[in-house]
Amino acid sequence: MILGTHTAVFLAIAEQGSLIGASKVLGIKPSSVTYHLKELEKELCIDLVDTSVKPAQLTKEGIILYRELLYENNRLTSKIEELKRASLVRPILNFGIVESLARNLGTDIVKCFRHNASEIRMKTGTSEGLLQDIKERKLDWAIVSRPSEKDDLFHMALFSEPSVLVLPKKLQLKNKEITWEDLKFCGLPLLRYIKSSGGHRITQSFLDSISVNLPEKIEVDDGGVMLTLIGEGLGWSMVRPATLIQHPNLLNNVHILKMPSPVLFRNLILVYRRSEPPSEKELIKQVATNFFEKEFKPAVLKLVPWLEKQWC
Repeated sequence: MILGTHTAVFLAIAEQGSLIGASKVLGIKPSSVTYHLKELEKELCIDLVDTSVKPAQLTKEGIILYRELLYENNRLTSKIEELKRASLVRPILNFGIVESLARNLGTDIVKCFRHNASEIRMKTGTSEGLLQDIKERKLDWAIVSRPSEKDDLFHMALFSEPSVLVLPKKLQLKNKEITWEDLKFCGLPLLRYIKSSGGHRITQSFLDSISVNLPEKIEVDDGGVMLTLIGEGLGWSMVRPATLIQHPNLLNNVHILKMPSPVLFRNLILVYRRSEPPSEKELIKQVATNFFEKEFKPAVLKLVPWLEKQWC
């Protein structure tokens, strides 16, 4: 943030939706947040935040100022990054990525920026956790599998992948084209990711949309663990191809089959704060696109060639 303390506090209030949220993100006392807000309002002779309602809301004038400050801050940030590059001052790359893409796309990003960054910090985790880290300014941006519900975060689409069914080999299903009824009465539960993960939310939203209820029993937070449990006959799941290509050694005891219609897709997106877009966002998208076209998709189709039609 380069627009001064008063405006930085105001932007934090607008992004977090409350004075308490702004104090937590900025690491200052709520009384200090109130002080800087009042000083800014005094300087401008304008009421920017209506604190008489809970939670506090921006006034009409506050909304207009917020938009203008975002534009100006983004413009100045881009110009400063340009000046840094020209003077060989290298930025710090502080980002997050979902676990299923950390070993391949995450590695590609590190390789791409290793000569242009003074320091690189990559964190893996669930989409929910990474989104919270961006909001709390622990990360600058992240690649996640679900959008944020907050308007203060911006989303850029990268690529998507269709899910597949993964079942234990010992489970014998008569139908070649498996139906939701087959899965419901197959005698094994649906294995799920833990509730705090983006994968859980994506799957639950999908099942709700098609009005399908399936028996569940086990939740895990790791794709490798899920494939191991399936191989041992403890359940089945809807798995993303990114998980399969990370664990080829765990596929000997499972069947990979087509999902019944409709197919569940996972969208991978770049998420960052509207007030601080990463100057390298276009390069990040280029790295992700190259990864998808030259590494990810060919590896998946080698393993599951019939997925090609679902990507078309």
